[in-house]
Amino acid sequence: MRRSTLALAAIAALALPAAAQQAAAPAQAIIDKFAVLVPQRVIEQSGHCRKLFSGLELERKQWQDKLEAKSVEGQQLQKQLQATGLSDEGKEKLQKQLRDLQYDFNKMQEDAKADMEKAQQKAGAQFNQDVAPTLEEIVKEKGLQAVIQYNPGLFAYLDESAALSFSDEVAKRVDAKFPADAGFGATAKPATKPAAKPAGKK
Repeated sequence: MRRSTLALAAIAALALPAAAQQAAAPAQAIIDKFAVLVPQRVIEQSGHCRKLFSGLELERKQWQDKLEAKSVEGQQLQKQLQATGLSDEGKEKLQKQLRDLQYDFNKMQEDAKADMEKAQQKAGAQFNQDVAPTLEEIVKEKGLQAVIQYNPGLFAYLDESAALSFSDEVAKRVDAKFPADAGFGATAKPATKPAAKPAGKK
């Protein structure tokens, strides 16, 4: 019985320093002042940001037209190949043309993907560079501890009006710094709203 008592006393003595350290350690700060930024909303509401991304749609359309032209060309060759009365030599020639066309089509798809990714990254980098100073100003003014970028599925619950209001304020201030672009693309698509719902609801 004496051994058990001594053992418990020893354990308690070892635990005391750790408990004292925890009690002495300062409480960790809790992030309770933050805002949610919806990048797509900023792009839609800011003329300057719309201008940054305006070339993407044009470039996407150009690649799409080229790919559709190749596809039509392939359909025409396929019809010729299915026509009756073709000699073996004629069929072989058309089949080779189809193989070459398929290769060109696949290569064009790869080039389009790489080109669009590069253009997207360039526009995104410029967006971040131009918006960052405005964000810093608003963060300091409002005493925020963090700004969280909205992504679908990130929040169990989100006050959409607050997120959109904050994003609109960012867009407005960005345009104030780039007044020449403020009215660019004024007929942009309707503003996007983040689709966040409370967890467990459908």
